[in-house]
Amino acid sequence: MGARMGLPAEWDVVERMAGTEGALLKKDEETAAELLKRVQDLVNATFWGWGGHGARTRTRDRGTEPVAKGLQVMSVIYVQNAEVFVNYRARRAEIAGVMKPDMPCLGMFSIVTIPRRLKSAPVLWPLAVSEEAAIPHVTCECVILAAASDATRKRAEKYQWLFPIQEDGKLGPVAFDDKDFPVSTCGPLSVLLRTLNSYAVAPGASLQQLCIAVPDFLSEQELAVVQDAVNLADLVASAHLLRHSDAVAAAFAHSQGSSLLPEGTEERVVGFVDIGSSHGTVSVVRFARKEAAPEEASSPLAAGVSCEFLYRCSEEELGVQSLMSALLQEAISRIEKKHNCKVKLGTKAGVRLANEAIHALKQLSMLPDAEMGLEAFMPEGPEGPEIDVSVPLTRAAFEAAAASVLTRLKEVLAAAAATSSLEAVELVGGGGRIPAVQKLVKDAVGESVPLRFGLDGASCVATGAAAWAAGRRPVAAMDAPMGVGGLDADELARVRAHEAEIEAINSEEVRRLEKRNTLESYVYQVRDWMNGKDGSLLNPSELNPFLDKVVLWFEDADMAEEPTSYQTYADKLQE
Repeated sequence: MGARMGLPAEWDVVERMAGTEGALLKKDEETAAELLKRVQDLVNATFWGWGGHGARTRTRDRGTEPVAKGLQVMSVIYVQNAEVFVNYRARRAEIAGVMKPDMPCLGMFSIVTIPRRLKSAPVLWPLAVSEEAAIPHVTCECVILAAASDATRKRAEKYQWLFPIQEDGKLGPVAFDDKDFPVSTCGPLSVLLRTLNSYAVAPGASLQQLCIAVPDFLSEQELAVVQDAVNLADLVASAHLLRHSDAVAAAFAHSQGSSLLPEGTEERVVGFVDIGSSHGTVSVVRFARKEAAPEEASSPLAAGVSCEFLYRCSEEELGVQSLMSALLQEAISRIEKKHNCKVKLGTKAGVRLANEAIHALKQLSMLPDAEMGLEAFMPEGPEGPEIDVSVPLTRAAFEAAAASVLTRLKEVLAAAAATSSLEAVELVGGGGRIPAVQKLVKDAVGESVPLRFGLDGASCVATGAAAWAAGRRPVAAMDAPMGVGGLDADELARVRAHEAEIEAINSEEVRRLEKRNTLESYVYQVRDWMNGKDGSLLNPSELNPFLDKVVLWFEDADMAEEPTSYQTYADKLQE
């Protein structure tokens, strides 16, 4: 994508579409394809010029048509470590009127914050969705939430961020419309908020509730970036901040429904061990009955439940990334010792090795041993030696390499288990599948306490945030005045004006490309008519030479030094 918008290749933007395998297929392939394209457009539109339709690009426009008719669109944002994730879901919309934000839908994926009324259409039947309802979901990694701090720079190195960070915490410089400029980190996030708002709210309507879940350990400086983004997006009146651990508890309460506190049960104490990619969180929560507030009485989502955190600890070093880094360093030390070379992680070879380490860690979660193997591996770059790498690994070797991380996790688990007796422990996130992690949890809580996997690690934070926004609020939002961030009024005004300028240029370019695509599609449509059974009726002897000329004109227009204008394409289409 970076090459399309004028950025150097090493600044290219990585788009990760998690959970799409088979989830947006079958039954109605055209509708599924349109939805997936729309989700992709969401990533491209995150910041005008960072992909998609950036100014003066000559790539084919991906389209700006509305989401497939008949789909109920639901969008939830939450901030994961120093990056922003979007949980984007859709379901069949066969409803008589506009839904209310506290209406139940179908299952744990059915919470909506802001609905949009659409016409009915054939239902999707995805292959990898909740068995309770056919509601596909996609999680997209979009925006870095950077700040000028040592912690952020360490994260940038640890997670190999592709965006350069300047001394003042801004991103860039970014090349857009023949200009280079830095970008305040709140700007892209505010655009993302507004984009999601446009998907979830009908034209002319206002957003009712927006819940943004952030990691427990975010610094005040990073929270200020989120606040500035909310301010820039004009969503101060409807936005609330929630901790990740609060969102997980809300998701658990929502998934349990009335069975959370059945008749005769006044309270339950549940442990949550969330070992995600970037950080790990251990918490102990007591769920108890409460008297519902008057405004909650009519809400089917309000179950009269409160939750109290008896213990909560969230650290970046407890994440899967730390475990993977330990495994990677073990492999690097073996390679360097065996082949007498120096492995450089900041190269393509380094990326290959890191990907192989991730694969090996997954294997060790299922099997007692694994092997990292790479052919034609060049650890020192193109100028260095080319070797074949084979690093055999065992679970014991992995646990020894990650001893410091596992030891710290053991300490946290012991402290959590000492607070209260637990009914069960919910394991959340991919790290919960690692045998060493499961063993530590069992050792801490005892064999009599069951380990459960009832929450989807990819979406439970967003589900909890959506449930909270929809009215099920067993926990309170963070005590922070919304819209009070780190930028003063003058700086916010400058960022807002800059974004408006970029949006205007982008809109003009999108309009131009849409007209170009309309013309090209019409040319190919006429070609299809010519090759059809009634093609002879169109006078091929005259039309074929004319279409050939139009195709050549297209090539010249695409390669022109000055971009072909909207009006030129419109005139050609009229011709």
